[in-house]
Amino acid sequence: MVEADELRAGDRPRGVNTSGTTAVLVDAGLGAKELRETVEAHAQARIDHDLARFASYMTPQALVILNRQSAGVPQSPSRFSVIDLTTNEERGRGAVRFDGGGSYVMESEWQRVGAGWTIVRADIDHASIRFPWWHRLMRRRRAPLPVERKELE
Repeated sequence: MVEADELRAGDRPRGVNTSGTTAVLVDAGLGAKELRETVEAHAQARIDHDLARFASYMTPQALVILNRQSAGVPQSPSRFSVIDLTTNEERGRGAVRFDGGGSYVMESEWQRVGAGWTIVRADIDHASIRFPWWHRLMRRRRAPLPVERKELE
């Protein structure tokens, strides 16, 4: 990776992140801009709680797998950031961090279908799941509910 300080304005190589953010966009062909816009629109659908629009970017198989993995994930994110994005002409990979009321990273594999992009695989990085301190405290303080016993006759 080339450092931003070493580059002058006119000779920034394609795919090098010089903005100081964590997102890295590697463009090995056409379609990187379209993929980034699609990834951001998909993440915005999650923020807006528009599950129909969120699901419309995914294959049914990817949606089922993501649904199985979503147990224990913070459910009300309020913002997102694209933290990694790579693409070639037909396939791409992305990682989006969702924050607000906890955080997690969703990694996805994209494939060009017709004129657009579709998620063919999505995973939640369970090591990235973070809850606010007060949520963790409340989980520890919860006492198990007493089990109601039935008398046998």
